[in-house]
Amino acid sequence: MPDAQAVQPFPTEGELFRNLDLRKPGLNDRIGGVLGTVRSYKMISVHPDDRGQHQQYGSGPNFQGGCLTLCTCAHQIRAEKKNPGDWNGSWLAGFTSPRLCGRTWLFYLAQVEQVHRTAAALWNALPADLRLAKTTRRNRLGDAFQPNSASSCADTFDADHYHPPMIGHSHHETARDDNWKKDIEFFNPLFGRHSVYLVANPELTFLWQTPTLYLKDHPRNQSWESVDELMAKLKVNA
Repeated sequence: MPDAQAVQPFPTEGELFRNLDLRKPGLNDRIGGVLGTVRSYKMISVHPDDRGQHQQYGSGPNFQGGCLTLCTCAHQIRAEKKNPGDWNGSWLAGFTSPRLCGRTWLFYLAQVEQVHRTAAALWNALPADLRLAKTTRRNRLGDAFQPNSASSCADTFDADHYHPPMIGHSHHETARDDNWKKDIEFFNPLFGRHSVYLVANPELTFLWQTPTLYLKDHPRNQSWESVDELMAKLKVNA
């Protein structure tokens, strides 16, 4: 079994637990015909454990506190939309890398409910329980960055505006490790904009710890016109 501090624990209660490891008929019952385009991509932070179960070793997406957020990975994807509000009602789908997991397994599927332009805006919008569950200052795989009220930096796109994550965080392994700053400051010069911070609707967030659904082929990134189009392509693990 992997170390509990090395992976994100899967939900044991609440909406995300009820939506865990759904088979295809159950998933279709929940989302068949629901509107929204799908942006899918392959993840390298998910690995199988010694029982063949998926484990999330990364901080993004973060599904702690009963709510999925995407704030510390897929920077390019989160900067794609010219109007950030266009994320609302769209879907994100994360698939495993076949190099790591043997197949392109569906790991999560979630409909975006909130979009925030900065890490500070996300932090201020989160209720206290979600801040506690997701803060990078206390959780090695947290993804919510707390603004530092004592900082002289007022620029919310500047990492100096925030408290650094705890030492040992996946993006701040040592005091000299500045990888976390990319999560705050990422800017795509081609698009001319920063990444946004996405919060999913818990009722329409689905996770798979057990390999269940997969695609025969998936390029690095893929877009689908609807969840029904994606569902039609998904194969069932025999």
